[in-house]
Amino acid sequence: MKKLKRSIGAALLFANAAVATTLPAPNWHTFELDDGSMVELRLMGNSELHWYQNRDGNIIIQGDDGEWYFGQYQQQEQRGEIISTGVKLGAGVPAPEQSNVVSHPVILPAQRAFEPESASFNTRSLYERSQFTPEFVPTRRNQPLLVVQVSFTDAAMENNFTQRIFGQNQQSVRDYFLKNSNDLYTVVPARETSGVENDGVIDIVLPRNHPNCHSKTDPTCGRRLHDTIAAAYQALDNQFDLAPYDTDGNGSIKPSELSVMFVFAGFDRSFGDGNTPYIWPHRWAHNAVTLDGKTITDYCLFADKQGDHQSTMGVIAHELGHLMLGLPDLYAYEGDGSVGHWGLMGGGSWGRKAGDLYAGETPVNMLTWSKEFSGFIEPRVIDGEQAVTINTENDGGVIYLDDYLKRQGPRLYVENRRKQGYDRSILGEGLLMTSVNIDNPFNSAGPMQVQILQADGQDDLASGRGSDRGDVFPGSRNISTLSDDTDLSLRLVTSGRATGASISNIQSTLQSGSFLFNKPVAQGKSAWITTLGRDNRYFETANNAIGFGVDVGPQEKRLMGFHFYAGQTAVANSVDYVLYRYPYRTTWRGVSVDVAARNELGRGQLPMDGGRVMLAQPHTLPAGSSLLVLELNNGQPEFTYSFMDSYLTNSGRKPQFEGSVSDYLTSGLRGTGGKQYPFAALLEDAVLNPALNAQNDQFQIVEDTAAAMNLVSNDIAVPERYRIELGEKPRLGSWSNNRYVSNLNATGRDRFTYRIVGTQGEVSNYAEVTVNILPINDAPTFDLELNQPTLEMGSKIRLSAVRVNDVDSSRVTINWRQLSGPATHWNSVDTYSINIELRENIAADQNIIFRAIISDNEGAKTEKDITIVAKSQAINLGGGDVSIEFGQRITLDLIKGLASDNVSRIEILQYPIKGKAYIQDMKLIYEAPNSSDLPITESVKFKVVDQSGNEWESKYTISARNKSTLAKNTESDSDGGSMEFISLFAFLFLMMVRQRGRSNNMRLNLLQSVSFDHFYKRKL
Repeated sequence: MKKLKRSIGAALLFANAAVATTLPAPNWHTFELDDGSMVELRLMGNSELHWYQNRDGNIIIQGDDGEWYFGQYQQQEQRGEIISTGVKLGAGVPAPEQSNVVSHPVILPAQRAFEPESASFNTRSLYERSQFTPEFVPTRRNQPLLVVQVSFTDAAMENNFTQRIFGQNQQSVRDYFLKNSNDLYTVVPARETSGVENDGVIDIVLPRNHPNCHSKTDPTCGRRLHDTIAAAYQALDNQFDLAPYDTDGNGSIKPSELSVMFVFAGFDRSFGDGNTPYIWPHRWAHNAVTLDGKTITDYCLFADKQGDHQSTMGVIAHELGHLMLGLPDLYAYEGDGSVGHWGLMGGGSWGRKAGDLYAGETPVNMLTWSKEFSGFIEPRVIDGEQAVTINTENDGGVIYLDDYLKRQGPRLYVENRRKQGYDRSILGEGLLMTSVNIDNPFNSAGPMQVQILQADGQDDLASGRGSDRGDVFPGSRNISTLSDDTDLSLRLVTSGRATGASISNIQSTLQSGSFLFNKPVAQGKSAWITTLGRDNRYFETANNAIGFGVDVGPQEKRLMGFHFYAGQTAVANSVDYVLYRYPYRTTWRGVSVDVAARNELGRGQLPMDGGRVMLAQPHTLPAGSSLLVLELNNGQPEFTYSFMDSYLTNSGRKPQFEGSVSDYLTSGLRGTGGKQYPFAALLEDAVLNPALNAQNDQFQIVEDTAAAMNLVSNDIAVPERYRIELGEKPRLGSWSNNRYVSNLNATGRDRFTYRIVGTQGEVSNYAEVTVNILPINDAPTFDLELNQPTLEMGSKIRLSAVRVNDVDSSRVTINWRQLSGPATHWNSVDTYSINIELRENIAADQNIIFRAIISDNEGAKTEKDITIVAKSQAINLGGGDVSIEFGQRITLDLIKGLASDNVSRIEILQYPIKGKAYIQDMKLIYEAPNSSDLPITESVKFKVVDQSGNEWESKYTISARNKSTLAKNTESDSDGGSMEFISLFAFLFLMMVRQRGRSNNMRLNLLQSVSFDHFYKRKL
């Protein structure tokens, strides 16, 4: 532990890659202007380009003089910037039109790395995934973590992060990852001798000032951070031994072997309050440091404080997700797209549950996509036809939407999100679907590759607006079906290609979510894939002939098409391609090309920015490997240095080659080094066996029954091992595993087709199966509905039989019965709806059970029961119209007729636009804006839920205006809206003096002037 040296140029990262940072906190901060007025601002953007924004959507910046100005976005040749309009922010000052981000949107730059000092260094992906294999094996593993708390000459640490990181039996980073991994992943303290020995935390004081910077746009920031971290390692050297953490013995420390996080004294710039000195939390690589004979480069960095409090754990868990697990950011670096508050790697790191004081105290759970990426879970593959149940805790499913690409192609991750555990801060409850569209870049710009498929179809998250109840299914719009043809189409995930999948009857409860799924199982389709992750993209300008060593395995396959991505050299022209096949012959530098054996497979135009191309006719690729070469005209092939989707495949890096169309025919193609060109060859099994022949079949069954159907009993030359593949599906039932099941109430003639596929590639013709379904008398079907959830004394509840149906009878009758509960009265017993009321008040809540019996004219009948909750007390909510002065606060009642211990929760459903509203001690606090040229009227809608789950909604309509136009509201406790006692006393005294005659006029006039002037000023 005595030798420490700093290696310049050995940092294992690549130039111009995106740095991993956190989003700005979703907090509003109050600043005082030079005219004495107050303004609420929120930090927006990212670490490279950020600004403040007011509630009207105007850009606000602080000038070098410390004053606040309206800003505007200005696009430069290389990047945009925020500049001042010269208009100073003040009460009543109108905003310049160019300051509004809606009419003049800001284009965010990519977040850039603090590069090492030498241009000569190795390359690797930011996202290291070597610790996990694509074949999921639930294995418990410990993740060592060292926390270094750094004080400076001008800034001292005020907080200790031991419990926030390693705390047990409480919310902490350790607890968060343990729960999200289903107890597979434990963050453990690194062994050290500082302070409390082996608690994983080292405190050091550096004899230098805080770096006080955050961005690569500051040309000195990178060097300051690198120098500070190198000095920190030198200071801790005698208290820590790095050598034992080189578990694979290669001389360098990977984050999976030991992760190191630094906490700098001072402030978190992403919090947005403007305090200094500050840093912006991030994960990256510093200049390589050698300690105890081992080299380390990776780190993440946090601040001691956010505003006036200790930094919350959400931003820490987010950045450690980058460092320890290799997780990418799930928000667009150059746009507004995000998974919102639904995942840790989006805005969910700033989660705040009821009772939390600060944003980020309770980060939401990781998305199922992130859990799979991290090796925490293997989502269940949902295919064929089945009823699906997804448990709320540590469960998830995935639907492959492309028969060729399967798990590396477009797909949907499905999970049930409820307000439990770390999800107590989510804004809606239901089935959440995360889509992966490979035709989108990963997260350089929106739309992103990984994004939430929002049930309400509003696409709020793509434009930077917040998460809400409309994002989940069924959600606020009660969306329970999803297919290629619904308004919210599955084609959105596949760039318009049909999936054949349908999801219906979507439901969500506290314990689980469920739905019915159907997608034909396609046999014989596969793909040879390099990578489709498409993160940190570059475009090749020197090479326009790209080759791939495609291995189809031991049997020949048919090439049906391919996936490939390229930009345009000249924007006005299309990208043209020619695809050739050559024999695959490797050389020491790449592959050679046999022009005499060249076979053209197709030519045409690539889609804009690339994507899927289906060939005009299939081409057979022989068993083993072939060299496929794409020649491009006016195209710049897309490539990346990373392997984002390596966790999805066992095959490792695929052979790829590059060269120029002008010379590769003579000099061959060379290897691509660390480059990966996203490409997929779309393959199908070969060939039809004419000897194998499927024969037509006929069967007869009774309605609502099932029957065994051996389809191959009369077929010819059936191989010993085979499978049945359906072509046209049955309409009136379903067939699987030699069994046909008729749909409920279906009768008549059904038909479907099938073929036989042998394990050696034999394929038969399609044969037709006819099923005659004989009818029987069916009992009526119906549902029961209540027009309201509970019944109270003095009110009525309507109970209705709805969706009454009898498929084979023209007339039905209904009869109602009360089975249990307090005495009630209801109207006619033979109508589909009855009005029920309590005969007398009840002392406590009770259940009333009613039964409906519906019979058809042939004697079949159906009975259904329903439970009505009779309430002993009705809740009386606050609400109505209220007036208030600008700059004042008012406290409003929310509940009047319900004991506070019977209230489960109170939620604000609709926030005001201009003012602020929040709940405190079961009352609604509304704070009016400081000023406005015109009066405003806005609503605050709220919901009260009692311990039984009953919900009530109400709203206040609040008018705010200047004092001179506001009538006194005697019901308000507004801070500035009542007469002071001393002013009232002076007024009464005036009246007494007046009665004593005119001799005291001079003193009276003076007193009147003083008293009323005091009263007038206090009111205004």
